[in-house]
Amino acid sequence: MAAATTAQQQAAKLFIPPWPQAPANCERCQKWAKVRFLAKGPCRGTVVSDMNVLIRRHAARGHQ
Repeated sequence: MAAATTAQQQAAKLFIPPWPQAPANCERCQKWAKVRFLAKGPCRGTVVSDMNVLIRRHAARGHQ
């Protein structure tokens, strides 16, 4: 069982989730995550990419 846990930890380091997770205590990130989730139409890919970039940049600044 411990080997599976170690393998999962190694996989988590190698394979970053495709979408950054917005923390529950950051209102700005939650708003961007909602926009990302509700994106529709021909520009959906662009909107999703833009929101991911905003969330990642905001997280890099410590959600300030």
